[in-house]
Amino acid sequence: MSIIREKSHLFKEVLNDKNLSLKAKGLWVYLMGLPDDWKISAGEVSRHNTDGIDAVRSGLHELCKQGYVQKIDPQHDENGKFIAGSWVVFESKKPLHD
Repeated sequence: MSIIREKSHLFKEVLNDKNLSLKAKGLWVYLMGLPDDWKISAGEVSRHNTDGIDAVRSGLHELCKQGYVQKIDPQHDENGKFIAGSWVVFESKKPLHD
């Protein structure tokens, strides 16, 4: 079996990161293929794929924990429970801030 590469836009840093599951890596590749102005939400991603919303959330949190994704504009209900927000996806790992 041969692999023919044509200007691959996949970044080996992410694909070779041993701290990420295959689920997270596949999710990252999917997200990187979306238009720049696409609003990322776990619900929307799950509607376009076979994985359920819990799997997508898990993958997003894994990517966030490793610095490839950042949650922005978090919205919480009156009890402090997260109810909505958006995500930014980075081409390479970003330093984590406390």
